[in-house]
Formats: sequence, structure tokens, C-alpha cells
Amino acid sequence: MTYWVMFVLASWLAVLLLLRFQGIKEYWPAALISALVVYMVDMTGTELGAYRFTQAFLLNGVPVIYLGTVAALGLIYMRFYPRRHWEQLVYVFVIAGLFLFMEYLMMKVGNFHHKNWNFSNSYVLDLFGLMIISWLSTRVKVQEPLERRLRKRAKI
Repeated sequence: MTYWVMFVLASWLAVLLLLRFQGIKEYWPAALISALVVYMVDMTGTELGAYRFTQAFLLNGVPVIYLGTVAALGLIYMRFYPRRHWEQLVYVFVIAGLFLFMEYLMMKVGNFHHKNWNFSNSYVLDLFGLMIISWLSTRVKVQEPLERRLRKRAKI
């Protein structure tokens, strides 16, 4: 349980440092979308026996505290989501790699275990999950606050 607490605290500290309260207010739909997408994906993965989480209170196989971490990372992810399509592609591939590294760390501390799964499967799942989060977040105009700020700066 200790590592789960460290992960969620580090994630929310990063949110406060990078986005501050104004950013949380502007990007909160991305946090909600991220938590919902990851919950559905990981609930399915655990039910199918691909992997399992340990050392936390689980809701349908998914640690509740983990969803807090995912919400924080969703805020950061969409705050820095690029506008150009080719940059978005690179961004998604890099972030999926960072999530894979986090998964590796979670396995090392005993919070996560592969059963009928491997890192290649995780990377592909991360890519598709991030694409879904990006698509849904941009559909609900999560990026508009950033766009407004950029236009305002351009006028000054």
C-alpha cells in the first residue's frame, strides 16, 4: 500500500507544480476521461486474467488509489498535448513508453503482476488507451483553455 500512496502523492504534486489549481479547473474533464478509460481497460484485463494488481483496495480488480494517479496523469497528459498531428503521434509514443516504465516499477515493488501478459501487449494497450483519451478529451474541448491563452499571448 505504501508505494501506491507514493505514486498518487507524486502524481498530484506534479499536477500542482505543472498545472496549479487553475489548470486543474481547466483540464478536469481529462482527469475524468482518463480514469474512466483506464478503469474499463484494466477491469477487463484483470477479469480476463491477463494481469493483476495487489496491495490495495480493489474495485473490480482495479486499485481505487491507482485511479487517483491516473486522473492526475490525465491532467498533465492533456495539458501538454501538442496541436500538430505529427507531434501528437510522437507524444503518444513517448508517453506510452513512460507508462510502460511506470508499469515496470510497479512490478518491481510488487503492486502489479503479469499473468498471461507481457510488456509488448502493455505498450500496444497504452498506445490505444492514450489515443482514446486524446480523442475523447479533444471532443469535449479540453484543449480550448490552452488555445485561448495562446491567442491572447499572440495579441499582446
